[in-house]
Amino acid sequence: MAASTQITSCCFCIKLKPGVVFISLIWLIYGILETAQNSLLLITSNKRTSVYSYVYPFVIPVTINYGLITIGAAFGLFAVTCSRTVKMLTIYTKIAYVIVGAEIVSRALVICLVIRYKSRFIEDCIRSISKTSSRIEYSADACNQGYIFSLTFSIAFAVLTILFTLYFAIIISSYARKRRDKVAAIAAKNSDEIDE
Repeated sequence: MAASTQITSCCFCIKLKPGVVFISLIWLIYGILETAQNSLLLITSNKRTSVYSYVYPFVIPVTINYGLITIGAAFGLFAVTCSRTVKMLTIYTKIAYVIVGAEIVSRALVICLVIRYKSRFIEDCIRSISKTSSRIEYSADACNQGYIFSLTFSIAFAVLTILFTLYFAIIISSYARKRRDKVAAIAAKNSDEIDE
Protein backbone atom coordinates (compact mmCIF):
# COMPACT_ATOMS: atom_id res chain seq x y z
CA MET A 1 0.00 0.00 0.00
CA ALA A 2 2.94 2.36 0.44
CA ALA A 3 3.38 2.56 -3.32
CA SER A 4 -0.28 3.41 -3.85
CA THR A 5 -0.05 6.50 -1.62
CA GLN A 6 2.51 8.07 -3.96
CA ILE A 7 0.21 8.00 -6.98
CA THR A 8 -1.42 11.39 -7.39
CA SER A 9 -2.66 11.14 -10.97
CA CYS A 10 -3.90 8.55 -13.41
CA CYS A 11 -1.63 7.91 -16.40
CA PHE A 12 0.58 10.84 -15.30
CA CYS A 13 -1.82 13.48 -16.61
CA ILE A 14 -5.38 12.92 -15.31
CA LYS A 15 -6.55 13.74 -11.80
CA LEU A 16 -7.49 10.71 -9.70
CA LYS A 17 -11.28 11.06 -9.72
CA PRO A 18 -11.68 11.49 -13.50
CA GLY A 19 -9.08 8.75 -13.92
CA VAL A 20 -11.12 6.35 -11.78
CA VAL A 21 -14.26 7.21 -13.76
CA PHE A 22 -12.32 6.60 -16.99
CA ILE A 23 -10.97 3.29 -15.68
CA SER A 24 -14.45 2.20 -14.62
CA LEU A 25 -15.82 3.04 -18.07
CA ILE A 26 -13.00 1.11 -19.74
CA TRP A 27 -13.69 -1.93 -17.55
CA LEU A 28 -17.43 -1.65 -18.15
CA ILE A 29 -17.08 -1.48 -21.94
CA TYR A 30 -14.38 -4.18 -21.95
CA GLY A 31 -16.50 -6.46 -19.77
CA ILE A 32 -19.62 -5.96 -21.88
CA LEU A 33 -17.77 -6.61 -25.14
CA GLU A 34 -15.99 -9.72 -23.87
CA THR A 35 -19.15 -11.10 -22.24
CA ALA A 36 -21.17 -10.50 -25.41
CA GLN A 37 -18.49 -12.01 -27.66
CA ASN A 38 -18.11 -15.13 -25.53
CA SER A 39 -21.88 -15.48 -25.11
CA LEU A 40 -22.34 -15.32 -28.89
CA LEU A 41 -19.66 -17.97 -29.28
CA LEU A 42 -21.55 -20.22 -26.86
CA ILE A 43 -24.91 -19.59 -28.52
CA THR A 44 -23.69 -20.18 -32.07
CA SER A 45 -21.80 -23.32 -31.07
CA ASN A 46 -25.09 -25.19 -30.62
CA LYS A 47 -26.32 -24.40 -34.14
CA ARG A 48 -23.32 -25.61 -36.10
CA THR A 49 -20.29 -27.74 -35.54
CA SER A 50 -16.96 -26.03 -35.48
CA VAL A 51 -13.50 -27.47 -35.92
CA TYR A 52 -12.56 -25.60 -32.75
CA SER A 53 -15.43 -26.96 -30.65
CA TYR A 54 -12.97 -28.03 -27.95
CA VAL A 55 -12.70 -24.41 -26.75
CA TYR A 56 -16.28 -24.22 -25.48
CA PRO A 57 -15.64 -25.63 -21.98
CA PHE A 58 -13.07 -22.85 -21.51
CA VAL A 59 -15.44 -20.16 -22.77
CA ILE A 60 -17.99 -20.69 -19.98
CA PRO A 61 -15.73 -19.69 -17.03
CA VAL A 62 -14.20 -16.86 -19.07
CA THR A 63 -17.70 -15.53 -19.84
CA ILE A 64 -18.61 -15.68 -16.15
CA ASN A 65 -15.40 -13.82 -15.24
CA TYR A 66 -16.12 -11.03 -17.71
CA GLY A 67 -19.70 -10.83 -16.50
CA LEU A 68 -18.36 -10.29 -12.98
CA ILE A 69 -15.93 -7.66 -14.27
CA THR A 70 -18.86 -5.85 -15.90
CA ILE A 71 -20.87 -5.91 -12.67
CA GLY A 72 -17.86 -4.74 -10.63
CA ALA A 73 -17.17 -1.88 -13.06
CA ALA A 74 -20.82 -0.79 -12.96
CA PHE A 75 -20.70 -0.77 -9.16
CA GLY A 76 -17.46 1.21 -9.27
CA LEU A 77 -18.94 3.77 -11.63
CA PHE A 78 -21.84 4.19 -9.22
CA ALA A 79 -19.49 4.44 -6.22
CA VAL A 80 -17.35 7.12 -7.85
CA THR A 81 -19.98 9.25 -9.56
CA CYS A 82 -23.09 8.95 -7.37
CA SER A 83 -22.26 7.67 -3.91
CA ARG A 84 -18.72 9.00 -3.33
CA THR A 85 -18.69 7.69 0.25
CA VAL A 86 -15.53 6.29 1.72
CA LYS A 87 -17.25 2.99 2.47
CA MET A 88 -18.37 2.52 -1.15
CA LEU A 89 -14.93 3.47 -2.47
CA THR A 90 -13.31 1.00 -0.07
CA ILE A 91 -15.62 -1.72 -1.39
CA TYR A 92 -14.75 -0.70 -4.94
CA THR A 93 -11.06 -0.98 -4.12
CA LYS A 94 -11.63 -4.57 -3.03
CA ILE A 95 -13.69 -5.23 -6.16
CA ALA A 96 -10.87 -3.78 -8.27
CA TYR A 97 -8.44 -6.32 -6.85
CA VAL A 98 -11.01 -9.07 -7.48
CA ILE A 99 -11.16 -7.83 -11.09
CA VAL A 100 -7.37 -8.21 -11.24
CA GLY A 101 -7.78 -11.80 -10.01
CA ALA A 102 -10.56 -12.47 -12.53
CA GLU A 103 -8.38 -11.12 -15.33
CA ILE A 104 -5.48 -13.35 -14.23
CA VAL A 105 -7.80 -16.38 -14.20
CA SER A 106 -9.25 -15.53 -17.63
CA ARG A 107 -5.85 -15.01 -19.23
CA ALA A 108 -4.47 -18.18 -17.59
CA LEU A 109 -7.42 -20.14 -19.01
CA VAL A 110 -6.70 -18.83 -22.50
CA ILE A 111 -3.01 -19.75 -22.25
CA CYS A 112 -3.90 -23.20 -20.87
CA LEU A 113 -6.28 -23.68 -23.78
CA VAL A 114 -3.59 -22.84 -26.31
CA ILE A 115 -1.04 -25.12 -24.63
CA ARG A 116 -3.42 -28.02 -23.92
CA TYR A 117 -4.77 -28.25 -27.44
CA LYS A 118 -1.55 -27.70 -29.38
CA SER A 119 -1.75 -30.96 -31.31
CA ARG A 120 -5.44 -30.49 -32.13
CA PHE A 121 -4.80 -26.91 -33.25
CA ILE A 122 -2.01 -28.06 -35.58
CA GLU A 123 -4.06 -31.01 -36.91
CA ASP A 124 -7.05 -28.78 -37.66
CA CYS A 125 -4.76 -26.21 -39.28
CA ILE A 126 -3.10 -28.82 -41.51
CA ARG A 127 -6.49 -30.25 -42.45
CA SER A 128 -7.85 -26.84 -43.42
CA ILE A 129 -4.72 -25.97 -45.43
CA SER A 130 -4.75 -29.31 -47.26
CA LYS A 131 -8.32 -28.58 -48.45
CA THR A 132 -7.24 -25.33 -50.09
CA SER A 133 -3.67 -26.01 -51.19
CA SER A 134 -1.81 -28.75 -52.99
CA ARG A 135 1.49 -27.93 -51.22
CA ILE A 136 1.01 -30.07 -48.14
CA GLU A 137 4.75 -30.16 -47.34
CA TYR A 138 4.61 -26.53 -46.14
CA SER A 139 1.41 -26.87 -44.13
CA ALA A 140 2.96 -28.48 -41.02
CA ASP A 141 5.63 -25.79 -40.80
CA ALA A 142 3.11 -23.01 -41.38
CA CYS A 143 0.78 -24.45 -38.75
CA ASN A 144 3.63 -24.80 -36.26
CA GLN A 145 4.57 -21.17 -36.81
CA GLY A 146 0.92 -20.19 -36.45
CA TYR A 147 0.74 -22.03 -33.14
CA ILE A 148 3.93 -20.39 -31.84
CA PHE A 149 2.60 -16.97 -32.86
CA SER A 150 -0.74 -17.70 -31.17
CA LEU A 151 0.95 -18.80 -27.93
CA THR A 152 3.35 -15.83 -27.94
CA PHE A 153 0.52 -13.39 -28.61
CA SER A 154 -1.62 -14.94 -25.86
CA ILE A 155 1.19 -14.65 -23.30
CA ALA A 156 2.15 -11.09 -24.31
CA PHE A 157 -1.47 -9.94 -24.30
CA ALA A 158 -2.02 -11.59 -20.91
CA VAL A 159 1.00 -9.86 -19.38
CA LEU A 160 -0.02 -6.44 -20.72
CA THR A 161 -3.65 -6.84 -19.71
CA ILE A 162 -2.77 -7.99 -16.19
CA LEU A 163 -0.26 -5.16 -15.71
CA PHE A 164 -2.78 -2.53 -16.85
CA THR A 165 -5.50 -4.05 -14.68
CA LEU A 166 -3.20 -4.05 -11.67
CA TYR A 167 -2.22 -0.43 -12.34
CA PHE A 168 -5.91 0.50 -12.59
CA ALA A 169 -6.60 -1.20 -9.24
CA ILE A 170 -3.75 0.75 -7.65
CA ILE A 171 -5.19 4.01 -9.04
CA ILE A 172 -8.60 3.16 -7.54
CA SER A 173 -6.96 2.31 -4.23
CA SER A 174 -5.07 5.62 -4.27
CA TYR A 175 -8.25 7.56 -4.92
CA ALA A 176 -10.09 5.75 -2.11
CA ARG A 177 -7.21 6.46 0.27
CA LYS A 178 -7.08 10.14 -0.77
CA ARG A 179 -10.84 10.45 -0.26
CA ARG A 180 -10.62 8.71 3.14
CA ASP A 181 -7.80 11.02 4.25
CA LYS A 182 -9.76 14.07 3.10
CA VAL A 183 -12.90 12.98 5.00
CA ALA A 184 -10.81 12.23 8.11
CA ALA A 185 -9.17 15.66 7.91
CA ILE A 186 -12.56 17.38 7.62
CA ALA A 187 -13.90 15.36 10.55
CA ALA A 188 -10.85 16.22 12.66
CA LYS A 189 -11.19 19.90 11.79
CA ASN A 190 -14.89 19.88 12.70
CA SER A 191 -14.21 18.13 16.02
CA ASP A 192 -11.49 20.68 16.82
CA GLU A 193 -13.96 23.51 16.15
CA ILE A 194 -16.57 21.88 18.40
CA ASP A 195 -14.01 21.44 21.24
CA GLU A 196 -13.15 25.15 21.16
